[in-house]
Amino acid sequence: MSTVPPPHISITGLGYLGLPLAQKFYQHGCRVAAIKRSLTSDDINLPIHLDTIDLGSTGAFQTALWRHHADKPVWYFLLPPSSLTHYADTVKQWAERPGV
Repeated sequence: MSTVPPPHISITGLGYLGLPLAQKFYQHGCRVAAIKRSLTSDDINLPIHLDTIDLGSTGAFQTALWRHHADKPVWYFLLPPSSLTHYADTVKQWAERPGV
């Protein structure tokens, strides 16, 4: 019986939920792309593709960084409502991305 490998994933919000999730998927052989608001020294050696962007900024969903996420069949959106001024609008924009 062969096992099915876990899917490659994209994580928006690499905080206290996203980081352990990314590490676990990476340990199981997945390619992981993640988005975080700012880079810290703990992030520098992570074995994942990490982009930093403020999702509350105008045009955040029009940037080239999405090319690293578009090919991932599974996306996790792990941002608390307090992280964005216009949370509902941001989630809507994210969900309306082509291929999502």
